[in-house]
Amino acid sequence: MQLMRAGFAIPQSFCLPVQCYDEFIRENKLAGRIELEINRKDLSECRWEELWDTALRIRNCFLKGKISEKLRQSLNQIFALIPVDTSLAVRSSSTVEDSINQSFAGLHDSYLGIKNLAQLEHKVILVWASLWSDAALSYRKELRLNVAESKMAVVIQAMMVGETSGIAFSQNPLNQHQAVIEAVYGLNQGLVDGRVQPDRWFLDRSSGKIVEHQKSDRREKMVDAEGGQILIANSLAERSRPPLDKSGVKKVYSLCCKAEKHFKQPQDVEWTIRQKDLFLLQSRPITTRSKPDPKENRRDWDLTLKRSFENLLQLQRQIKQLLKKMTRGAEVLERQAIVDCSDVELVEILKQRGAPLQYWIGVYWDVFIPYAHGMRLFGQVYNETVCPDDPFEFVTLLQKEANLATRRNNELLRLAEIILLDEQSKHAIRSGDYGKLGVAVVESLHRLVKDFAMPGELLSLSSGNEFCRNFFSFVTRDFKTARSRVEIEKNELHELERRFLAKFRGAAEKKRARQLLELGRHSFLMRDDDNVYLNRFKDLHHAVISEMRRRREPLIGSEIADYNEEDLVAAILNRDFRRRRKGVKKTAAGPKSREPGLKRQLVGQPAGPGFARGVARVIVANSDLFALQDGEIIVCDAIGPEMTFAVPLAGGIIERRGGMLIHGAIIAREYGIPCVTGVSDAIAAIKSGDNISLDGHLGLVTIERASNFGQGR
Repeated sequence: MQLMRAGFAIPQSFCLPVQCYDEFIRENKLAGRIELEINRKDLSECRWEELWDTALRIRNCFLKGKISEKLRQSLNQIFALIPVDTSLAVRSSSTVEDSINQSFAGLHDSYLGIKNLAQLEHKVILVWASLWSDAALSYRKELRLNVAESKMAVVIQAMMVGETSGIAFSQNPLNQHQAVIEAVYGLNQGLVDGRVQPDRWFLDRSSGKIVEHQKSDRREKMVDAEGGQILIANSLAERSRPPLDKSGVKKVYSLCCKAEKHFKQPQDVEWTIRQKDLFLLQSRPITTRSKPDPKENRRDWDLTLKRSFENLLQLQRQIKQLLKKMTRGAEVLERQAIVDCSDVELVEILKQRGAPLQYWIGVYWDVFIPYAHGMRLFGQVYNETVCPDDPFEFVTLLQKEANLATRRNNELLRLAEIILLDEQSKHAIRSGDYGKLGVAVVESLHRLVKDFAMPGELLSLSSGNEFCRNFFSFVTRDFKTARSRVEIEKNELHELERRFLAKFRGAAEKKRARQLLELGRHSFLMRDDDNVYLNRFKDLHHAVISEMRRRREPLIGSEIADYNEEDLVAAILNRDFRRRRKGVKKTAAGPKSREPGLKRQLVGQPAGPGFARGVARVIVANSDLFALQDGEIIVCDAIGPEMTFAVPLAGGIIERRGGMLIHGAIIAREYGIPCVTGVSDAIAAIKSGDNISLDGHLGLVTIERASNFGQGR
């Protein structure tokens, strides 16, 4: 509104002051619920996934709320004050969203193309809810976010559908002597979310002269349609000429300079041109951010994980090709013989396996992790359209197909059944002479290694192999009833799918909804399967490291276990090499001993519904899983895909790592096992042998009896 009073040409605008937000919070009794959610755990200890979960639960509370009749009437009056058939835009205006010192652009939501009162009410509520978005929670200290004082005003504008739109920086974030103008045909939304590439002009700030013009392909533009904003092809005339001529560039630059002068600092300006008239849509201080590094600035990097629907579809197509490439690459490396090769050849094989591993780790971070946003995008849309009581109901709808970890568990069940009927294999397992296993058992082991990335040590069937002894001891236990819920609840899945798709009208909307559902399902599947594919390369690399240790252990002794990769290569190439002994580091004192019988409650995130009581089994190394007894509660840092073979035996799961959509939570729900994640001090506070209970509905863990059995384990 400040811009309107200053004489800027802006679209017809209305404002819902912060008092409307206060009224909504008060009448729907939301303050206490928000307080509960943001204080469930110290937010500074939460990973982004946990913040997203928290924001989703808060968002669902807002969606279940009702707007007062008085406000509804005020919103309805807006439609009487704007031209007929004009759509509305709803924009956030948090009390601290953009300050004189820094901008928090993108932390809160805005919506376009609103055509009726029901949509307007819904979007206003969503903008209010975005005060507590995952991004806002991540920047809670800078935003001074708290239930009592944080508020959200809402700006409602008549949508200005221009022929040309864009963004302009009165000062180039990367060069203080330049300004930058970006322009596209159609709506700005395509430029903002990255679906439409802009023409870009660089100008000298002192003179306003154009220094450089970077052209785009101008293939598509975004337009407002009945079902929302859609991409259409540009005309041949639009493709052949830039969205702005030189005089247009000059007009936009003048607007930028005027905004900078008004706010007394460089501005990031969103604009549009309609029938030759230039309108300012919004203006905010410029933020200067380079591409964040996840190792150095995880918070900013996390915010880049949110991708548009179109970008996620591109990643989906890319991933399908990458998986084929990963499979072919692993198969080539698996044909390398590491036992019978020379020492020099072994070092070369290590290099040949190390390079692809590092490459695929990079792909994992750049492609697979951002793709996981597909299931979160679906969950957000599902909750907005269906408004379920359970904000994570959408997860059930995504579980149409069993992931690789679940299919691997089913293969383990088949292996157990084969062994049960094969006297030759049972005798070989009892005697430890694994070379005499039956043909069907060996074929199953090969499938587990080749198709499900189980460790290659399974195929080292030499007598006395400790890994094989532990593995067969585990797999021959009675866990035949541990079948995945995916095979059981198909009726529920079909009903949820019908209810979701029924919310969309028209062929185009339904098609997009189905695409989103399939994208969400594939993203959900890949959230676990990508680790299985990557672990195949990790296991191949580890196999060479293990072979190096085996060859030099007779010369070096038990100290070989402490040799890193560089030390092992040196020892393989030089039989006389010995690692220089390092000073003994003082280890930090462990947790204080506890009195048996002491009761203590821990708080985490509810991740798998249900209640469980049993004996704790703390997992520090994956090999600890072989000791898991039926019904024990797994306590660990995080369950990875390589650990899920043990999950069917567990009575419950407690993880330090948090999130409703992390691997452990997903596999727990798939087997109907209660799960609590995000328990920060789980491993320090709980010992193997403790009697504990967990509530997967509330996210509570209670150490009911601290056992002496667990001390020091």
